[in-house]
Amino acid sequence: MKDKINKKKYKGSAIFQIFLLVLFSIGLIWILAVPIERYKSIDEYPNVIPITPKKIISFGGSPTDIYIGMYIRDISDFDPVKGLFTVDLTIWFKFDPSLLSLDRINEFSFDSAKIKYKSEPYTRIDGNNLVAHYDMRVVFSSQLSYDYFPFDDHKVSFSMTHNFLSPSEAIFKSSKFNLVINPQIEIPGWEIIDKKIKTGYIKDILDPHNPAGQRFHPRIVFSIDFVREGSRHILTILLPLLLVFFIAVFTLVLDPNDTGSIMGISTASVSGVIAHRFVIAGMSPETGSFMISDKLFFLFLAACFTIFFINIFTKKITGFYKNILACIIYAFTLTSIIYIMKPLF
Repeated sequence: MKDKINKKKYKGSAIFQIFLLVLFSIGLIWILAVPIERYKSIDEYPNVIPITPKKIISFGGSPTDIYIGMYIRDISDFDPVKGLFTVDLTIWFKFDPSLLSLDRINEFSFDSAKIKYKSEPYTRIDGNNLVAHYDMRVVFSSQLSYDYFPFDDHKVSFSMTHNFLSPSEAIFKSSKFNLVINPQIEIPGWEIIDKKIKTGYIKDILDPHNPAGQRFHPRIVFSIDFVREGSRHILTILLPLLLVFFIAVFTLVLDPNDTGSIMGISTASVSGVIAHRFVIAGMSPETGSFMISDKLFFLFLAACFTIFFINIFTKKITGFYKNILACIIYAFTLTSIIYIMKPLF
């Protein structure tokens, strides 16, 4: 009995804790609302150097124009975690057959892709030009950035290079309107919001010490912007961390004489955050970069461990200072979340 202390003096205020929790929740909702609504992607665009009139002159020759377009019929496999996309498409070329043969056109290839099917060309005459269509099924591999996971959106790019043509022979031309996507395509959890086409050329450096040892090839890049639909990943990752964190902070208002319960809840909070790491790992893509989900995990782990350490001295810290510590913990956690989410604003 002599170890009993005045619980009113050494117990934090429950009303003040609830006030801090509500204030923290409002701030968190405001922080998360912006990145959820805004498109954000840092996926790198495939290398393509724009062709300028000055550059055409430097290439020499009189290149013919090849107009290119693509119709995406279906995306049967969409796996941004592995960066693999199976696409059924039709690609078409419009060119002057008196300047370039169909056999030369047929030698085109997609970069970082595996062609599952390629039809023979379907051709038609359009004035002085020949239009050739190819029906294809292609598995594209695209290197995506997951630094913003689970708030990540993605720019998926498909590039096509003609390694058997040079810009002195032909240059690719196209426009955004020549990339047509079937409006009936539905990808669970994702929505297509924009598309883009860039044309130009790439440079192969055969000898880094000899500028004359460079080769150039025309390239076209088709890109599609995807945004996440819904908040399933965000809630699954963030909500359990928040609940455990709130429970841990609330131990500061428990009866300091019940040390066993306080330390038990504090220990369970730290263990709960660590256990949730396996859930996060199962949902996260495999990448060597530090994702937002990783940063949030370590933040809440540090917060729960700090509370555990405070509760070791629960009988020596008065209620007033426990309220101050709770305020500091909430403020530090919210500020840290703002810092973590700063690239998304």
